[in-house]
Amino acid sequence: MDDARALMNQLMGEQRNQVAGFDSGGAHVQQSCYDPATCPYYSVWGVDVYELFANTRSNMGSNPRACSKSAREHWLSLPPMEQTQGHYGERDLLGFLTNLIEGNDRVIRRNVNSLRDEQRKINSQMGDPVLTPVNPQLAVACSELANE
Repeated sequence: MDDARALMNQLMGEQRNQVAGFDSGGAHVQQSCYDPATCPYYSVWGVDVYELFANTRSNMGSNPRACSKSAREHWLSLPPMEQTQGHYGERDLLGFLTNLIEGNDRVIRRNVNSLRDEQRKINSQMGDPVLTPVNPQLAVACSELANE
């Protein structure tokens, strides 16, 4: 039993059973927004970005970092000048969200092009030379429904 415990301590560290945000005695620990174990986007925005896409086709999985309310409170208590100069500021959050949106836009464009190709194929098989244009708003709505 002690050998297994020693091996687990060696592999995962002695704090392996510690719950994030609490010390070994169960007391609440204040976490800093600069702590690498906390999610910087949660600290800035107060929302777990990874949960926004849960149960969708764009699911990103679970957040690899801890979402700490004390880190969020620490971020809010910082002076505005320090918030803008930090490594994880609103600008980084904006870049992260922009990348997510651009990725979803690529998927939508790919689906719209696939829909157009399918429509051309059907029209050519029917012998109808006139192609009916795809309504972009309808294609986006269909894509959003498919992602839900």
